[in-house]
Amino acid sequence: MDKFNEQTVYKFLFLAFILSFSLAISAEEAFYNELPTKSEVKRPPSPEENSSPSVVIKKASQMRSPGAAASINSTVEQIRQRGFREVNDEDLLYLSLDYIAPQFTPIEEIVGNTTTPLSTFLNIPGIFRKMELIGSIAKGPTKEKNSWTQISRYYYLSNGSILMFSEFDYVAAKISTAFPEELVNQKINDSPAMLITLKSTNGKYVSKLTWFTVDKLYSLHITDRAIGDGVTKQLVALAQGIQQP
Repeated sequence: MDKFNEQTVYKFLFLAFILSFSLAISAEEAFYNELPTKSEVKRPPSPEENSSPSVVIKKASQMRSPGAAASINSTVEQIRQRGFREVNDEDLLYLSLDYIAPQFTPIEEIVGNTTTPLSTFLNIPGIFRKMELIGSIAKGPTKEKNSWTQISRYYYLSNGSILMFSEFDYVAAKISTAFPEELVNQKINDSPAMLITLKSTNGKYVSKLTWFTVDKLYSLHITDRAIGDGVTKQLVALAQGIQQP
């Protein structure tokens, strides 16, 4: 299979991070409707669009798009029955180094060229202690430096898994979004968070932890299934130890 072009790779990264709670590319359009921007001109602005960028907690029934509500309800039911949400193989390609590695940018070129300084790990528990940075991808409204709002860093773990850590400056990007209340099941430093496991049709697992602060959306993705309190606690502890400048 040919490698994805740059635009396709960035699309996967953006969906994987901003739409972590959508869990499936099939719900892409529905969830994009939950991400209003000032440049959107297809419909009159809502009160949310006229306000400052923010992240809010909403029930599925309160989402503007019926497609979003249906996807959330389906996810809740699948997790209740199986412990994971089933997705297509291509939905997890953003963690395949064969597709992502060609788009890596040296971290030295990213530091100092983002809208806000990069966050750092202060507490690194258990399976993450020997993680090795293997690449980073910067994304923003333009390709110009100093305008990058989303940074995704990829790490090898000692157990063979891959970890992706993404941070998105939604304030600088002027984007507001909503977390579905039904999928909030964790807390990261008093902020609501979602820990969800996905399983592709070819049997691969990815666990994703997503949360937000007053100006950033964060997400940790690991190519493994967070089963039991041990792994879950370590992933949450890693998130809680992230320092935002």
